Amino acid sequence: MGASYSLPKFKTKLRVSLQRLKLQINKKGNVAHNVTRKEVITLLKEGKDESARIRAEGMIREEMLMNAFEVTQMMCDLLLTRALYIDKSGKSCPVDMTEACASIIFASGRLGDIPELVEIAQMLASKYGKKWAESHQDNESGQVNRKLVVLLDVNPPKYQAVLQKMRDIARLYKFNWKPKKVSGLGSCLDLFLCYLCFVGYVPVSLILWRELCVHALTCASFLGCLSVVCSMWVPGCR
Repeated sequence: MGASYSLPKFKTKLRVSLQRLKLQINKKGNVAHNVTRKEVITLLKEGKDESARIRAEGMIREEMLMNAFEVTQMMCDLLLTRALYIDKSGKSCPVDMTEACASIIFASGRLGDIPELVEIAQMLASKYGKKWAESHQDNESGQVNRKLVVLLDVNPPKYQAVLQKMRDIARLYKFNWKPKKVSGLGSCLDLFLCYLCFVGYVPVSLILWRELCVHALTCASFLGCLSVVCSMWVPGCR
């Protein structure tokens, strides 16, 4: 059973959430940020680009999470400020409060560091209805704050964004760094062979299969296109 709605409890949980959000924002602030930057630049200077990329990706994720905390903090603050308005709204959520309420419900299942959000979401579900609340859990309603949806996306940051972060850090420390170039032709040829092996058109040893798959994983988005092209002219691929 979820928490039932009551104005005093609703306001208390919002206040506690705001305190926790503030702590998390401070925790993920400049000190940790500077440490990660130094780790990235050290790895770049040592020529460990892949390790630096992983750290840079983690850095972007932390930045996104901190921004998500800030957006959620803003939504909680709005709910607390208008708590009496919400209390008097009956069984229908006011139009001008839908985004804030929907965003809290959406964030409650994704920000485990703020457990009170779950109880706030349960109270909103108790007040406005279970189906109404469920439509916001994964943003099926489309009413969750757009920025928050992007910030809490579970997919890894785009490669170009990570690369730009590495460039920015190198520039900050005045280190002349350029990403290592990979032969596009070689990668595509390996991927093509991997595809042919996959459909059984070319025999391949287990060791070679493994090596080709490593290349394929780096170009996964290309595999679908290649599959369509090959199915048009490679015998047995249809």
